[in-house]
Amino acid sequence: MSIPDLVAFGVLYALAIFNRQNSYLHMRYMIGTSLLMIAPGLGRALIIYYGQSLDKAVNVTNYIAISIAASLLLNDILKRRYYIPFTMVLIIVGFTHLMWELRLTQLWQPIGRAIASIF
Repeated sequence: MSIPDLVAFGVLYALAIFNRQNSYLHMRYMIGTSLLMIAPGLGRALIIYYGQSLDKAVNVTNYIAISIAASLLLNDILKRRYYIPFTMVLIIVGFTHLMWELRLTQLWQPIGRAIASIF
């Protein structure tokens, strides 16, 4: 799990705990944390059993998580439910994918060096 994934998990988990008295919101944020857990297992399976490259496996698993989050958001919108939780989940999951795509750019390299110097 990467640093953006850890931050995303922490934010979604904190939102779930903050809303633990409201099971509707709590459940949706916990589903968001579970979407972040799809990538490690499925990504390894794609690499080991299907011979995919790391980049392709991560992209596929990120797109699957984004698709699930978007589908759940669309479901809440169509059923006229409170859609903000899955909007947040989609934004956060999309942010982690964006960070993956930007990892080799000049924008991310100084941030990565600063994090590496801390550890």
